[in-house]
Amino acid sequence: MNKILKIVQISLLTILLMLLIGMLFWGLSKNADFSMFDKTKEVKKETVTLENIDEIIFNFKSSDVKIYPSDINELKIVKYARKKEKNLFNVKKDQNTLTVEDKSDDFCIGFCFNNSARYEVYLPKTYKGNLTVNEVSGDIELKAEKLNNIKLKTISGDIDIISLSANSLISNTKSGEINIGNITSNNADIKTISGDIDVKNLILNHVKINSISGDISINKLNGKIEISTTSGDIYINDFKIAEASKINSVSGDVEVNLNRSSNCNVILESISGDKDLPNNSSLVGNGKHKFQVKTTSGDIDVNI
Repeated sequence: MNKILKIVQISLLTILLMLLIGMLFWGLSKNADFSMFDKTKEVKKETVTLENIDEIIFNFKSSDVKIYPSDINELKIVKYARKKEKNLFNVKKDQNTLTVEDKSDDFCIGFCFNNSARYEVYLPKTYKGNLTVNEVSGDIELKAEKLNNIKLKTISGDIDIISLSANSLISNTKSGEINIGNITSNNADIKTISGDIDVKNLILNHVKINSISGDISINKLNGKIEISTTSGDIYINDFKIAEASKINSVSGDVEVNLNRSSNCNVILESISGDKDLPNNSSLVGNGKHKFQVKTTSGDIDVNI
């Protein structure tokens, strides 16, 4: 009887351990919050003048950040957390640069057993300078008016750009998705190592989009593109070509619907996959711009 009881106990402990490991991996992949504390509340608020400032840098750890346009003429930073801390965040001015540094002792990826915080930032619409957001483990959400150069980086988290008008955009996440609403920009560089990239509307001169492991989906695109994915499909619903463009997929299908006003010469190359030209012709319009699509293992379908 004792032997049977021990076997049952060992079996139950094994099942419990497997459940805990499963929850851990789920938490790591979803950046889930398992905190057992009360809901967040405002713990610090600071308003800063942006006179003579042309560069704003946010350095955060494991806190989500949401940036909104504001009608006030000063930068407002609000931190929400589940507990009051001694060190929250510091604001420092150095010549024309303003830096906001997260000083929290909390850090988590997946499981958060103490303090899970977030920032809300209200950026004046009158500010036209540069903006950089660096995250270790947290999501970034941005909605902004006309800015100069934008850099968004998170190691473990999603990046959501609701709307933006900027000179240039760099958006990079190592483990997370990138979702883009409406963007007007001269240049954009968008990368994710593990996650999908989803775009609604891009109007720009030149965009580079790269995903090592994930799909790339674009609803509407106007400009020049360089798109590549190592493992994932590429889909563009409405692409108006402005300059020579190219798409490269190592393992995945490519489907592109060209805008009827596009003028390009379509060149398709696939080592292992089917190829379909628009109306069985490589020329669209006057064929002014070269449009090259290449896959190692995947089908290519270009339509009008």
